Amino acid sequence: MNKTQLIQTIVRKNGLTEAVVSAVVDSCFETITEQLVVGENVSIQNFGVFKVVGRSGIKGEPSKARQKRYASFHAGKGLNEKLCETGKE
Repeated sequence: MNKTQLIQTIVRKNGLTEAVVSAVVDSCFETITEQLVVGENVSIQNFGVFKVVGRSGIKGEPSKARQKRYASFHAGKGLNEKLCETGKE
């Protein structure tokens, strides 16, 4: 599923306009991004946690280069339980 498909699915499920749903989805992604950029984790209960992780080169050696940072997602208990339920079919 891509972003367009996500928006269309939410429109069908909730009877909202595509413009409203698109604005909310964009705002959600922007807010998550903004928080990660400033080093804050974003935790959504029963879904998961978005966090910034990084490393700075060879272990034990000080590096003058900027630390590489990237976003990581860890699925929450609720999401994992849903995934396990669908695997039992």
